Amino acid sequence: GMRSVGVVAAAVLACLAGRCGGLVPGGAWHVGRATYSVRGEALAAYPVSSSSSDCGRRDVLVRWAPLVPVAVAPGLAWAAEEEAAIDPESAFLQVRQALAEDGAVSRLEAMVSARDWEAILAYTKEVDLSFRKVTVKKAAESLDNAGKDKAMEIRSKLTFDLIAVNKAARPKYRSGPGLDAGMKVLRDDIDELLSLGPPATATGSSSSSR
Repeated sequence: GMRSVGVVAAAVLACLAGRCGGLVPGGAWHVGRATYSVRGEALAAYPVSSSSSDCGRRDVLVRWAPLVPVAVAPGLAWAAEEEAAIDPESAFLQVRQALAEDGAVSRLEAMVSARDWEAILAYTKEVDLSFRKVTVKKAAESLDNAGKDKAMEIRSKLTFDLIAVNKAARPKYRSGPGLDAGMKVLRDDIDELLSLGPPATATGSSSSSR
């Protein structure tokens, strides 16, 4: 699998750097005190004398060097494919869903309206973890260049918006007007984020009416 090929590549690179002892017959190699096979199975330590090190390294180059691009290139392509797989429409739809009746932001708004202080203290942390750190990040990463930079900036602002709402619910700073003001700034920043993405579709329209 990819893990085995990755280990092969690591062994090849180690040998190129002069840190590999040599090969074990049957497609295994010796690195330091450990010996591994292509299948990733640990084998008994294979002592290699210093006189055989150069030969071992040459063997590695002959047998395994062709696998280096196979081990490295697929990993890079896989990472690029994962990054490219983020669809802006679906990513921003998830942001809009947080504003829907049962969405995370709407639930927080309901708590603010009800002055449910203890619930606000707990739920602002949940909104930060699930909405800001995951949903908003995904939406930001679906954009390109300046749009992505701006979205990441808004994501950082949402941190302080949630802190402001949380602080206004704490016993020492408890304030209804402070809650309302913090919630308004939070919603304004989310609306700004949405303006950077694709427009809402008929099936994914924003329910951000105040």
